[in-house]
This record gives sequence, structure tokens and C-alpha cells, in this order.
Amino acid sequence: TNLFTSKHKCSDIINFGGEAMPIEVIVRIENIKKHMTKTKEEMAFLTVADNTGKLDNFVVFPRTWDNAKNIILVGNIARIFGKIDRRGSVLVNRMERVR
Repeated sequence: TNLFTSKHKCSDIINFGGEAMPIEVIVRIENIKKHMTKTKEEMAFLTVADNTGKLDNFVVFPRTWDNAKNIILVGNIARIFGKIDRRGSVLVNRMERVR
């Protein structure tokens, strides 16, 4: 049984996601690729998955990274709020650890 409910699944984003669409998903963090901006601020690109699919286009900009870096760990389950940009990436606005 699924213990966690969220507004969207990975498959919804894959199949129906469009520019500026707000999203809320509960996913497992599969991979973290840290990146340093030109102004030497840390940010990250995440690969996440749920029972419907896997996405490797979640972008965590520096301000969000600073607020959420303690929960951005491989294996953690997180509720992620964000929106889809014009290139199809998910720009993460906020994250909460679920487990």
C-alpha cells in the first residue's frame, strides 16, 4: 500500500507536464549532482523516482539548496514542490522530508 499521497506522480510530469505547471510529488532521491554557480553558490540537479517512473531534471537553485540540503540525501523520501520551466525541467521551490 502507498503510505504517502501527493498531487502528482512522476508519470504525470512525463506524460502531461507543461510549462509553468505547478507540481507536488513525493519521490525517492536517487542521485544528486552538485554544481557551483558562477558566484560560488552551491546548487544541485536531482534524479528522483516513484513507483511510476524516474526523472533526472529536478533543479535545486542556491536559495532552495541552502534551506533543504539537510534532506537532499540519496535514499531520502521527499515531498517536492516546484514548477516546470520552458525547457521541461522541474524548478524546485520547496522540499520536505517524508522519510
